[in-house]
Amino acid sequence: TKETAFLVAIASAGIVHAITKGCNTGNLTDCGCDSKPALQKYVEGDQPSALGRHEQFSWGGCSDNVPYGQKYARQFLDEYEKQQFEKDRN
Repeated sequence: TKETAFLVAIASAGIVHAITKGCNTGNLTDCGCDSKPALQKYVEGDQPSALGRHEQFSWGGCSDNVPYGQKYARQFLDEYEKQQFEKDRN
């Protein structure tokens, strides 16, 4: 049903988020920061005349490793669905 699909989507997003944050904070040992951080731009903010001027921004933090989170969540959920299918089939 549509409702079930919505709940599965929300649960999937929650799993991806939890895994991604675990990687980012170092709480998961199999992953780390994303090796390709998104393009970041820095705009000097307090001066109205500077709003259109972009300067080079050098990222020094730990970018979320969303691709790893998606991959692991997909494996986890696929395995769960396979188990449910086998359980219902028997």
